[in-house]
Amino acid sequence: MEPTSQLPDEKRIFAGIIADKNIEDTLFYKLKGRVEVLLSKLGIGELVYQEIKSTESFWHKGRSAEIIYRNKIIGKIGEIHPNVSDTFGIETRVSYFEIYEEELLEFYSKEKNFQKINKFPAVELDLSVVFDEDVKWNDIKKAIFSVDNKLIKSVESFDIYRGKTLGNNKKSIAFRIFYQAEDRTLKDEEVGVIQEKVVEGLRKMGGKVRK
Repeated sequence: MEPTSQLPDEKRIFAGIIADKNIEDTLFYKLKGRVEVLLSKLGIGELVYQEIKSTESFWHKGRSAEIIYRNKIIGKIGEIHPNVSDTFGIETRVSYFEIYEEELLEFYSKEKNFQKINKFPAVELDLSVVFDEDVKWNDIKKAIFSVDNKLIKSVESFDIYRGKTLGNNKKSIAFRIFYQAEDRTLKDEEVGVIQEKVVEGLRKMGGKVRK
């Protein structure tokens, strides 16, 4: 057999993990939030997440995703498969992320956009909505922002639940909506009207609000 000069494709990455005995489905989203904050400080935002299709056995299927920016995979994030954790004697659930250096440097921006601090308080409201399994989180966010992209400042998911009580191919996503005006303190009635429009929009997507 002739020797080969082909070297394995090894990416330079930076990575991190998070583990906690007291956190279950929220563990992935806790790490996801921290990664998004980190990348946003480097000028990288508006990320898309897509289920990992590779055969790498250490990722937990259904709890892991590729991180996509401008149609390019820049990393991966997800929960480590329980079999791997058991092999190393890890008793907690572990979520892990990796970001590829080459892609990071390609999109890294030294220019920073600064915004003045808003002196008016934000209003935070939580919703938990059941969707079909194939409904994507990015589509849910777009539907929410389309209601009022001026007063709705951000939308953050913090929990996802799947179980027999929801039915087959269903998932419940819990998320927090941040409302804030640039020129006034929002009244509860004003926020309530927008929230009702958000709920109506999510119902049109097949969503069912959990009480």
